[in-house]
Amino acid sequence: MYGEDQGWWKKFYKGQKGQVSRLTVSPAPEVDEPTYKVVGPIERVDQRDTMQSRTVLKPETPEYEDYYKRHPEH
Repeated sequence: MYGEDQGWWKKFYKGQKGQVSRLTVSPAPEVDEPTYKVVGPIERVDQRDTMQSRTVLKPETPEYEDYYKRHPEH
C-alpha cells in the first residue's frame, strides 16, 4: 500500500467530506410527559447476567463455578 499511488486516499477523503457536509441533525422534540408507560414493576438487572459480562469468566475459576452454580440456565 505504501508503495502504491496514494491518490485514492484524497478521493476517498473528498467523498467523505462531501457526504458529511450534507448531514443535518435536529434536536429531539420536547414533551411535557414521558412518551412511554411503565406497565409493571421495575426490577434491578444484575450486570453479570449480560452475555458480554460473562465473557470475562474463565472456566475452572472460582468465579466461573460460582456463577454457573447459581445460574445453571445460562
